[in-house]
Amino acid sequence: MSNSNSNSNSNTLPPAYTPPLEIPPPLDNSGTKFSNTIGIPDHEIVAIKRSFLSKRHDTFCIREGFSSFNNHVILVIDSEGKEVYTCKEKMTQVVLYDIDKTPILNACTSGLKYKEIFIYEGKKKESTPFAVMKTENDINNDIYVYKVHFLNKTTKVEEVIEARYDGFSKVYGVYINPKQPNETMICSIWRKNKVSVNYEIEIAPMVDYMFMLSIATAFMRIESIKRIRNVAGFKKPPGLLNMYI
Repeated sequence: MSNSNSNSNSNTLPPAYTPPLEIPPPLDNSGTKFSNTIGIPDHEIVAIKRSFLSKRHDTFCIREGFSSFNNHVILVIDSEGKEVYTCKEKMTQVVLYDIDKTPILNACTSGLKYKEIFIYEGKKKESTPFAVMKTENDINNDIYVYKVHFLNKTTKVEEVIEARYDGFSKVYGVYINPKQPNETMICSIWRKNKVSVNYEIEIAPMVDYMFMLSIATAFMRIESIKRIRNVAGFKKPPGLLNMYI
């Protein structure tokens, strides 16, 4: 009798609450191999929008190519091999667009040494930035670190994460809780080619992937500037171009 009552009660209990997904989770690709160094954060990392929150480990590729949707020649490819965004570099700025050529965000610097990089909505620079990247290092060094300041849209708390470049492995790593016992790398950005745009990006779950893509585009612009300087033999060319490299 007690078993019958127990079963009856369990059948009438409401199901456990499950928060609705703001976007459909991407299809899993069991063939994708992920880095051993990427970990899951201890809280959500959201700087742009929570609708961009990753639901699993995911990968993107930023590379040169011809867009199927517009005249841009830098593409963002998802883990399914589909073109999902495009980029356009211009002077001290790089803009990330959707496939309808609507600007989503931009990363730009206010100086020639790239000591500060600002991440804004759209392609304008007048609004409050989503994030500010700051460094005391020279970007020509083999190792340098940017502190990334942002307001976490989930926790409503100002946070600082670190984006570190290792010139020997050609990898940018993005870390939460930097230099703490619970420090975790939540994103890796691997520069696969020295002479062209080709980056592989891996992002952990519970992370704003658009935020990580914005950091990746900022580093892409830094690498483009370094490449131009190397071609020029570290001598700034005369004229207007000197203002931007």
